[in-house]
Amino acid sequence: MTDEHDKFKFKTFDQLAPSSKTDNATTPLSSRRVKGKELPIERDADGKEINPYIPQFISKAPWYVDSSGEVSLRHQRKDKAENLSAETAWYKRGIKAGAAATKYRKGACENCGAMTHKAKDCMERPRKVGAKFSGKDIQADDLIQDVKMTWDSKRDRWNGYDASEHLKVVEEYRELERLRQEKEEERGEDGDHYDTEAAKVPGQGYDSDARMSTRTLRIREDAAKYLKNLDSNGEEYNPKSRTMKNDNDGLLASEDDFVRHSGEAEEFESLKRFAWDAAEKGANVHIQANPTEGALAKRKYEVESKEKSERLKKQLIEKYG
Repeated sequence: MTDEHDKFKFKTFDQLAPSSKTDNATTPLSSRRVKGKELPIERDADGKEINPYIPQFISKAPWYVDSSGEVSLRHQRKDKAENLSAETAWYKRGIKAGAAATKYRKGACENCGAMTHKAKDCMERPRKVGAKFSGKDIQADDLIQDVKMTWDSKRDRWNGYDASEHLKVVEEYRELERLRQEKEEERGEDGDHYDTEAAKVPGQGYDSDARMSTRTLRIREDAAKYLKNLDSNGEEYNPKSRTMKNDNDGLLASEDDFVRHSGEAEEFESLKRFAWDAAEKGANVHIQANPTEGALAKRKYEVESKEKSERLKKQLIEKYG
């Protein structure tokens, strides 16, 4: 009972401290700090001193960068940009690893006979009889290159672009320009034929090659809308809405982009107003949900209103003569 009771007694600071006989190499770091002893200077994998005030979550590399767990600041430093020449910056095109084999090798491509890829990745034309069975025209192995690229070069959209390819486009345009100049010289030899063809017609543009005339966007007879009515007391032109307006009533002019409701449009507007008025008075009329019921209700309402007005008119005549 006494031994179990001693386990739960509070220990003093001296009892917690390790014995002085223990070596510094085997003494825990926390115990050596308690004793006030000087700690040795830590060095990284490159032999450089590490500041003791740097936290461990900064000095130690993450597990996905370095699994050794050594203290180093190498993962915090920026990698020095390697001087990548134009030859090593991208894959070499059209270069083989060496001479082609004379016979088919086991594990090679069944189509062309190269060892660097399989038949499903082969870029050669599919043969009727592959190199595995024919043993003829075996291609050389492809050159597998390890191109080292930086973070920026991997994301460069123009990486690997050969500027000499643009010369083909330049030569094509130069050839077109040369043919155009030859065509103009042939036209110039005919005398004044080219000048008469290019003569301008007032109000029209003439294209000699297309042999057709194209009218301009606006003719002289097309007067502006604000010039049609110069009366200061009449209608005015509103340039913002491009409409003619009358100062007296402020309504749109009937002859200027204004279409009055007529026919079925007028009937629909009347039915719509009837449905709104009926809905305000509590009637269940909805022309979108049931247009037939709305039309019948409107017709019934008009008949009843007409009969009521005639009855009232008859009563007034009988009473007052």
